[in-house]
Amino acid sequence: MKAGWHKFILKIVPLMVLMTAICCLAKAEAASWQGEWLYRPGVVPQAYESITDKDWLPNPETGSADWQTFSYPGRPALGDEVHWAAISRTISPAEVKNNTLTFATTNESVRIWLEGRLIYEYGHFHDVAFGDGYRWHIVALPEFYTPSQLTFELYSNVPSQLGLVENLSLTTEMEAVKSLFWRDIPNIMAIPVCLLLMVIMLLYYHFTSPGERQLYFAIVGFLGVFALWLLCATKLTMFIFDAPVFWWCALSILAYILPISANFIVYQVLEGEANARMDLVLGAEVSLFVIAMAGEAFGLHMMNAMMGIYYPLLLVSEGCAAYWLWRRGKGGDYRAEALLPAVAAFTSCGVIDGLAGHFRLWDSSSFMTPFAILAFCYFIFVLIGRQLASQQQMEARQADLEYEAAVATEKAERDPLTGCYNRQRLDELALESLHASQKEHLPMSVLLLDIDHFKQINDEYGHSTGDKVLKEFSALVRQNLDRRKPFIRWGGEEFLVFCPRLDMGQAMDFAENLRCLISGKKLGGMEVTCSIGVAGWHGRVDSFQALFKRVDEALYMAKNAGRNCVKLECGKMSELYCG
Repeated sequence: MKAGWHKFILKIVPLMVLMTAICCLAKAEAASWQGEWLYRPGVVPQAYESITDKDWLPNPETGSADWQTFSYPGRPALGDEVHWAAISRTISPAEVKNNTLTFATTNESVRIWLEGRLIYEYGHFHDVAFGDGYRWHIVALPEFYTPSQLTFELYSNVPSQLGLVENLSLTTEMEAVKSLFWRDIPNIMAIPVCLLLMVIMLLYYHFTSPGERQLYFAIVGFLGVFALWLLCATKLTMFIFDAPVFWWCALSILAYILPISANFIVYQVLEGEANARMDLVLGAEVSLFVIAMAGEAFGLHMMNAMMGIYYPLLLVSEGCAAYWLWRRGKGGDYRAEALLPAVAAFTSCGVIDGLAGHFRLWDSSSFMTPFAILAFCYFIFVLIGRQLASQQQMEARQADLEYEAAVATEKAERDPLTGCYNRQRLDELALESLHASQKEHLPMSVLLLDIDHFKQINDEYGHSTGDKVLKEFSALVRQNLDRRKPFIRWGGEEFLVFCPRLDMGQAMDFAENLRCLISGKKLGGMEVTCSIGVAGWHGRVDSFQALFKRVDEALYMAKNAGRNCVKLECGKMSELYCG
């Protein structure tokens, strides 16, 4: 496991470095806007009754006591009850190499003024139920030839989000779209990975044991929530469905649901672990979600306000989960050991995104959380690898059991002394031989062999000699039979041979060859001969009981004829062969 983990780290780190570099390059465009800006906090000016009133706008020549300075990209110092503000900066034609202004706002209405002229407007500029959502703005600047004042007029339901104009840059319209694409690369790459993992988990769901299915169901649920979160976090969705409020609300709701769905996986893995109170972790996160949703429904904008509790709770709860997983992993649970890096990755990346996106500790143009799917892939691959190994072990064990059962069956059907089939398989072998003959529309015959004077051998030389004779006799006969002729110990010193595809004449010749072969050999140190009876299958009017009776009568005739001979069943033209 340790070697595999090291290889995983070596593969993940370069990719994360590359993606981080892309994100840094994407946000480097805002550097030219850094520096001193003017801002004006407060309520909407009393004289400002329509957008045609411009007296409140900054005038670089006369100045204004209402305007103060702040350093962009920081946030101006606004009060806790302020819902309206404006920020402004003088730009010169020399700075404007391209004419497309791009920036992002969260739950802010925005108007852009260029030297007293309104050039862009978005939002309601009054309190609405769910705010104005998260939006990327692409604004074409009109031509200007002298230094001009660029002013952003802003309104927000949530004072903590007022005054934030993020990822501000000047570029071309095509470059603006490209920039959005580059920022979305982590999300775009992670979405198909989530969907592929969901398909894999759904396929394995039907082949796993019932005890593991709850874990697989929790994994599929988490991947579904995460895929939806990635979709809502993708900025290019504005070109597909321009609904900033919808995407922002969906993203916020899924942000609360994401750790809950992830901790259902941890709950399944830690089930039965002493002192692992994942029920309390899930209870706290579900309670926070319910409070946030209820507050939002009553117009208190609690989804955003509760984020101040959400991220500290995330650190504490996931820290506890990580500790419990580490403790369980030390005890030998491979699932806990493999899940620990994923929990650490999602928690770390989620907190980083929270510090940048909610607490605004730095300017971030992309999410880090999509990278955590790489650690989750490791967990999935370990899970599937172990299941495949378990299935292979089960299949190997099943094959061993089947082999052992076949050996046991074979032993039960074999005579332990001679290795011939015993009478337990008689009926089955008789049917197989008959079907083989009927399939090719050919006859079938049966031979019954008896070792002559075997009782006398036992009486004079002992049963050990008799056993040797039986072993060597059966071995000699078996050497001269092909696999289509079953060889059965009928009882004592009598042996039965089924001869499919042989008529009685052919069976007589075959039996005579066997008789001659045996009479010329020393078996068990004794000169041995045998008598053979031959009978044939008479078709539909016949039965195995009648067949065995006829071959037994034929053997009796061979013994009465002086032994060491072959005799055909009664009622048919017979031929006597004597040595």
